[in-house]
Amino acid sequence: MQKTTLKKNSTRGKLKKEKNMKKILFGVLVLICSAVEAEGVYDGIWQSEGIGYFSVHEKEGTIIAIRLENNTAGWEAFSGKLSGNTTRIETLISDVHAVLNVTFTSETTFSAIQESCVAPLGGTCLLPDGFTFNGNKVW
Repeated sequence: MQKTTLKKNSTRGKLKKEKNMKKILFGVLVLICSAVEAEGVYDGIWQSEGIGYFSVHEKEGTIIAIRLENNTAGWEAFSGKLSGNTTRIETLISDVHAVLNVTFTSETTFSAIQESCVAPLGGTCLLPDGFTFNGNKVW
């Protein structure tokens, strides 16, 4: 009985540490973003339910987006060129190679579709090709 209780407490402790680490990482990301002068109208923190948070930055037509996953401490970086209110971004740092087509439908909303995703052998993509999702600017 005591062993089972210790094991449950140990597992809860690990999960709590992972969740706290995720909050710390997000906090650092927010601080870094707020320290940088905004260049574009789409700069900021965006959220897509079930997908995660995106830190978006634009300068001279280039978009950099960092996605922080909802349920893990995982993250990935994307880059692409902005043309009007649309961009085609590709992963720079990730376990997969994904391409997303993003349309900023306003200064506070976006719609995106995953064009393609290639995972390494044994790996998986978060979304299927053709999957559409939306998001809102939260900061």
